[in-house]
Amino acid sequence: MNSLILCSIVLFAFLISTGDAIKCYVCNSATDKTGCSTTQTLNPNFLKDCSELAGGAKYTMCRKIDQDVPNSDVDPNARVIRECGQEDPSTNTCYSKTGFGGRQFVCSCDHDGCNAGANIQMVVSTLFSFAVVAMLGPKFLL
Repeated sequence: MNSLILCSIVLFAFLISTGDAIKCYVCNSATDKTGCSTTQTLNPNFLKDCSELAGGAKYTMCRKIDQDVPNSDVDPNARVIRECGQEDPSTNTCYSKTGFGGRQFVCSCDHDGCNAGANIQMVVSTLFSFAVVAMLGPKFLL
């Protein structure tokens, strides 16, 4: 009986994730003028180990935000924000939101360096999901 418990504990210890840190690009095209925007080659120096940033233990995903801020005093053009993020239900998907005179297109992902650019798989899966909901939604609402 004791050997069964010991084997179970050892097996459980191997199955526990070690919590390897994710590496994400971290920059803001409004302040990082070279190598952060989508029109430039991404600077490899922006790839950061999220666990080494302030509050690093909470970061489990990467995020890329394409932001349009037309009423900004700083720069009225589109911005790109790449960052480490916390777990949320929209991981590995994209969504858009508006408010305060601006628009954002946000994508999140859960593997190293995944916020480098547009992930076509996430975009296609998001569009497919919207299409399915648009086609099936009325049938379930009636």
